[in-house]
Amino acid sequence: MAEPKPRCTRQETAVAWASSHAGELAGVTVPLAAGAVWSPWMWLLSAGVAGVWARHEILLVRRTRAARQVTGTARQLTRAEEPGRDVDHEIATPAGARGKEAKA
Repeated sequence: MAEPKPRCTRQETAVAWASSHAGELAGVTVPLAAGAVWSPWMWLLSAGVAGVWARHEILLVRRTRAARQVTGTARQLTRAEEPGRDVDHEIATPAGARGKEAKA
């Protein structure tokens, strides 16, 4: 049986996202900074790049919706097979209530 992958922390996830989108981030922030320093007209370039980036991300989400749903279902099934886990209870319990139950 294959070992499950260790979960990434939020910081690791954020760093991975930022490094994979470094080009888009630079395309938005460099003209934005240039607009603050030299000419406010540069802000239009920043807004244009941001608009193209947003359109690309929206289309990507729409194209990969089915694949992400299958992956999410597989992830839930894998978590359900872990010994000592009550996945149905985890899904049904609100996040705030989990902490209260753990203290009790």
